[in-house]
Amino acid sequence: MSARITLTKVVGPACVQDLGRPGQLALGLPRGGALAPRRLRALNASIGNAPGDAALEVFGLVEFSVSAPVAVAIDDNEPFVARAGETYRVATEGRRVRLIAFAGGVAVPEVLGGRGLLPSARMGGHEGRWLRSGDTLPLPGAHTTLARVDTPHDPMPRAPLESLRVELWPGPEHGSLVDRDVLEACAFRVAATSDRTGLHLEGDTVRLHPRPHGTPSLPLVPGAVQLPPSGQPVVLGPDHPVTGGYPVVGVVQAGSLEALFVAPLGSTLRFVRPSLS
Repeated sequence: MSARITLTKVVGPACVQDLGRPGQLALGLPRGGALAPRRLRALNASIGNAPGDAALEVFGLVEFSVSAPVAVAIDDNEPFVARAGETYRVATEGRRVRLIAFAGGVAVPEVLGGRGLLPSARMGGHEGRWLRSGDTLPLPGAHTTLARVDTPHDPMPRAPLESLRVELWPGPEHGSLVDRDVLEACAFRVAATSDRTGLHLEGDTVRLHPRPHGTPSLPLVPGAVQLPPSGQPVVLGPDHPVTGGYPVVGVVQAGSLEALFVAPLGSTLRFVRPSLS
């Protein structure tokens, strides 16, 4: 059954995302993909989708209607069948991000192996841009079957976390820190300037010994912790640049990334060394 989504209202950033486009670093493109890939897989499973089917990632508020009945899964909610012509509202309401999956997946064009928006390249998603009020999105595989599989996941936090523990490996320039224990000793706050490119952390100034002139840029990955001249660390997100000149003093353990990326702005975090057990 073919259907479409109409976005009757969009406030704040919202985009189409899937599980990313791996293997494109040689073209200067990061993998990208949803901030919460584990949750995206769970939502897709709950309505019978493939794990990487494209969905909506919302950082503000979205109101939508559908042209025909379709199964919908929204994080923190039970899957349901949306009725044609009715308006549904999804807002972050203290959370950092919300995900909305539709049966059959949002069928925007695939670009270099992925459907998700990469804003810096103006590619993927809907017309290579953030979503706007009035946009329509195709659902050619829409259906009303609810799989109701057992896919538990923690609810998205609604208020800033008081202390999130994030496992951190030393980075290639960790040895250049004036105090090599400073990252574990400090509490950092997730700043409001954070986005999909990187989480900006606020806290005590982290200092480095002077770097040799001409230090080469390093390849980058999600979770790399760069230290710009301000001394305030930045944890790179899924839309990170593929190389960078700022020192990389740490790399977040892959298993900690999703909890970190969905933490509400203003959350406090502490870095800890990964367990080797």
